[in-house]
Amino acid sequence: MNDHLIKHGDGVRDIALTVDDSTAAYEYAVKNGAVSIRPPTKLEDEHGWVILSSIRTYGDTTHTFVERKNYKGIFLPGYKEHHLKEVFNQHLPPIKFVKVDHVVGNQPDLKME
Repeated sequence: MNDHLIKHGDGVRDIALTVDDSTAAYEYAVKNGAVSIRPPTKLEDEHGWVILSSIRTYGDTTHTFVERKNYKGIFLPGYKEHHLKEVFNQHLPPIKFVKVDHVVGNQPDLKME
């Protein structure tokens, strides 16, 4: 991630997309020309399992297909809430995140088709 920040500044490195079937989404994308970054990979812990797969899109951006229908944890396997979560929440205002307005994939000058 540090290399990405040095090269591009603040920005999005990976766009995660929740899908019903990560393997099918990945195979369809690769069959139609996508470059593989991570083949379907199963991650699991005491809350169940997820399947993640990733492809390269434009520039240095990747898309990760996240299948989590068999996972009951709050994020992904291995994630642990910070032990000071309640202390942080007492001092920080609540986040009222509702939706993403739009996403832009910037292209180099004179290279957009």
